[in-house]
Amino acid sequence: NLNVKSIKLKNDNYFDSSGIVHNQELLSTILSNIKDNKSNYMKLENGTLICWGATNRYNINPSSSEEESINLPFTYKNTNYVCITSFAGGGAYWANGVVSRGDIISTSKVKIIIANYLSNGAIAQNVSFFWLTIGKWK
Repeated sequence: NLNVKSIKLKNDNYFDSSGIVHNQELLSTILSNIKDNKSNYMKLENGTLICWGATNRYNINPSSSEEESINLPFTYKNTNYVCITSFAGGGAYWANGVVSRGDIISTSKVKIIIANYLSNGAIAQNVSFFWLTIGKWK
């Protein structure tokens, strides 16, 4: 309910938000997009933009790397944003020497670099790489 004016806290005190101006339309859009998975980004009124997504890779050979350009779902104000990567896998060797990083290419594009540093000759199989960018949209 976006019309709540006060919230009861655990110590029986109340937080009164009646004096705070809410942008109900923006908040409704954010909550609905996240709930319905309509977008992979969240714009906040203070100018913060958060974008996220995932990509899968299969059979990455040892001592090799792959790159993938990602078009972000929304454009940043400038290239002063961060790109964080992580991974999860399904293959037997996925956690043993596979790394990823995100390079910022432009206000609307990042490049994910995935490398397999396994020295035992194992192929990294079925690995999901997740990316998250945080910066300003205004």
